[in-house]
Amino acid sequence: RSDHGHTEIMYCRRVPPFPFDKDSSLMSEVSKSLREDRSLTPFELDALFCASASLRRHIHANPEPGFEESKTQTLLRELLVQLVGIPDAAIRSCAGTGLVADIVGTGKTKMGDVGTPRVIALRADMDALRMTEGNAALPYRSKNEGVAHLCGHDGHMASLIAAAALLNRRAHMLPSDCTVRLLFQPAEE
Repeated sequence: RSDHGHTEIMYCRRVPPFPFDKDSSLMSEVSKSLREDRSLTPFELDALFCASASLRRHIHANPEPGFEESKTQTLLRELLVQLVGIPDAAIRSCAGTGLVADIVGTGKTKMGDVGTPRVIALRADMDALRMTEGNAALPYRSKNEGVAHLCGHDGHMASLIAAAALLNRRAHMLPSDCTVRLLFQPAEE
């Protein structure tokens, strides 16, 4: 609270580390806060945002074209298991280099709400374009000559990982007949 009776919003703005390190102290901090059953503080949300931005930069620097997203697939699977907390058995490959992961609700089903399980899907595209990135000054510009994330797919994947982390930590609030399906689609372009 300020002296004038207004609530002040406190937040920090970390600089996303680059290169990305899934074993860094930032990732440990985020993972720990996601495992606790309470509301996240603004600082913890900022850490999640920072980790997501760091992941986006890593993916941006390491683009893979359609149906060649094998390193990206491996990284995303590791993060879904280690950071998000989705069991490896709930993650499967699709279309060769894509992924499908399910967050299944564990909460109570409402009385009279019995029937067909409900599923909602959230999708992120994975592939990069066969183009050369022209921004030579960007510290995390493409390392793969002739391939670049110029359509935002790097941001889509990082955002879906962050959304999955937030959803999975509240799976107990989703009815047990509800599933959130995460689709990481290869070769969208």
